Amino acid sequence: MSNEQYYIEPRDDGYALKKSGAERATGIFPTQQKAINRAKELSTKKPHIARVEHTEGGNPDRFRKGR
Repeated sequence: MSNEQYYIEPRDDGYALKKSGAERATGIFPTQQKAINRAKELSTKKPHIARVEHTEGGNPDRFRKGR
């Protein structure tokens, strides 16, 4: 396990798992949960997950920490 930070972003073809500073995704997963599980396998830190819902009063481009 590394201490790298991972980010999960929604895409048209699923959810991309990216390591901090990487240009390409580590993997594309069919569900957000599968991407989260893989991120937990790869790192000791909790992954940051892009907010998928667009709300009128929020910032949809922000990340939240995974559980």
